[in-house]
Amino acid sequence: MILDGLLIIAFLTQAPQAVGSIQGFVVKMGSADPVSKARVTLTRAQGGREAYTATTESGGRFAFQNLEPGQYRLSVQRNGYIRTEYGQRSLNRPGLPITLGAGQNFTDVVLQLVPAGTIAGRIFDRDGEPLPNVQVQALRYTYREGNRVLTSVQQARTNDLGEYRLFWLTPGQYYVSATYNQGQQLAVAGNSPVAGPGIGGAVGGGPVGGQRGGDGGRGGNRGAARGGEAGSRAMQVLGALSGMMDQPAEDEGYIPTYYPNTTDPQTAAPINLGPGVTYGGVDLAISPVRTLRVRGHVVDATTGQPPRGAQVMLVPRREGAGLGMNLNLRARLNEQGVFEIRGAVPGSYEVVSGVQNRNARLTARVPIEVGGADVDNVALILSPGYSMMGRLAIEGRPLNPNDPELARMRVNLRPDASMSSAGPMGGPPPASTIGSDGSFTLQQVGQGDYRLSVSAMPQNHYVKMARMGSVDVLDRGLRISEQPSAPLEILISPNTATVEGTVTDDKQQPAINVTVVLVPEQARRHRLDLYRMTSTDAAGRFRFQGLTPGDYKLFAWEDVEQGAWQDPEFIRIYEERGKSYRLPEGGQQTADLRVIPPQM
Repeated sequence: MILDGLLIIAFLTQAPQAVGSIQGFVVKMGSADPVSKARVTLTRAQGGREAYTATTESGGRFAFQNLEPGQYRLSVQRNGYIRTEYGQRSLNRPGLPITLGAGQNFTDVVLQLVPAGTIAGRIFDRDGEPLPNVQVQALRYTYREGNRVLTSVQQARTNDLGEYRLFWLTPGQYYVSATYNQGQQLAVAGNSPVAGPGIGGAVGGGPVGGQRGGDGGRGGNRGAARGGEAGSRAMQVLGALSGMMDQPAEDEGYIPTYYPNTTDPQTAAPINLGPGVTYGGVDLAISPVRTLRVRGHVVDATTGQPPRGAQVMLVPRREGAGLGMNLNLRARLNEQGVFEIRGAVPGSYEVVSGVQNRNARLTARVPIEVGGADVDNVALILSPGYSMMGRLAIEGRPLNPNDPELARMRVNLRPDASMSSAGPMGGPPPASTIGSDGSFTLQQVGQGDYRLSVSAMPQNHYVKMARMGSVDVLDRGLRISEQPSAPLEILISPNTATVEGTVTDDKQQPAINVTVVLVPEQARRHRLDLYRMTSTDAAGRFRFQGLTPGDYKLFAWEDVEQGAWQDPEFIRIYEERGKSYRLPEGGQQTADLRVIPPQM
């Protein structure tokens, strides 16, 4: 009898679970009109890459049979429409998974496809002649690390009649720009050995475009400290060159022009594109404007010679990076290390250069202001990066040399995007493994501003403290302009906080698939690592864990653009709609939130 019972149990254990199905219709948004030839895709919500596809029939019907129990995501796409996912609250937002029980048949699922929009027009020159091969962009404002920036969504080029079409666009607000790169002069700056008068002047640590190089400040060059010999060599080279070359004539070039015919993106007119709408007549007349040149030289501080393979780039500083101008101009060096960048317009920039040789990564950057005249005498002294030593500890836990979690962790430095839009040149950002005693060394750290992070930490741990001497690195970041005199000390803690709760609407019903955001207190809102975002489930519930302790506000939006909550201007509008919570070390809070409806 016991044996028979065991056999029955084994049989039941091995018996396959009953399969189910998901079926429904695809229709045009706001109607019952079926959409045929739409591609419907079903994927597992977790685990595995297995996907099933089906094409809708003339009646818009689709069906997936013989499905094992589990969670699935359902999406649909078709030419001329915007990709849609089941359970979406708005376009470009994630949907909700479908939970399919054993033997369950999920029927009459309706997926609504939104027709895409089109923007069309023509591009002319100042004489009214059509311009071919002009790059036209559809731009939208997005949020990037707390800044509202114009981001390219789609690009097209004009034909021989100056016509362009930007199609299959998601409905929303757009801006249109056109850029005419005549002869590609603005795409890559000239590489001829051109130098203006006076370029052989003070180069080791003298004035650079109205600012002082070699001052040891952020982004300043280290010619005075480490490149005196290199500076002398460059003075001789540039002095000889300046006597050989004539002053160039005034330049004209093309910079992005925004609809309706403005070079200032702040005065550009938005285009509100509706579903299925073709917004025509978006015409632009492009005229050349006066552009300026930035000239200087680059020297390898370790050899006193011009570096091989180095590039020079002119990059807008952070305060100008949100204008969508994308004027990252480049130049190559001649054999004497002289460069000339053409096509600049007035603004704040950094001149950046870098190269990787066999032994080290060499970098330099100089901040400049471009005003009403060309900028000369920019001295870039490429110097090896610094070595930064430090130690990591875990609170309440002695380090174990055989600890696999310690071996997985990495200490990372990334450029601080709030200070400059210029990323690293000559190699990736510095990173370091951690030794068995918690020690680490970050090699080849170039000049600049950085933010610290520790990746692959044990689950539910956070960086409690990071200091270099008297500097609170977590709060103020790292400004590297010389060899650090103190080690970087990092403390990891397991005492994280948790907050969970529910979101309801005005009718006290669960708010499903809405965005919940944890925003740090005012004094810590520059700490982008403290923001957290999630979505509510089918019961309106949410949960955050592994949080850095402190004071926060919780917000729940029915529809909000990704990253908008990191913009001070945006969050100020909703400040009173958030709920404040204090999350102590190791503590757990429960929150009840009311969803914020979309603004009309």
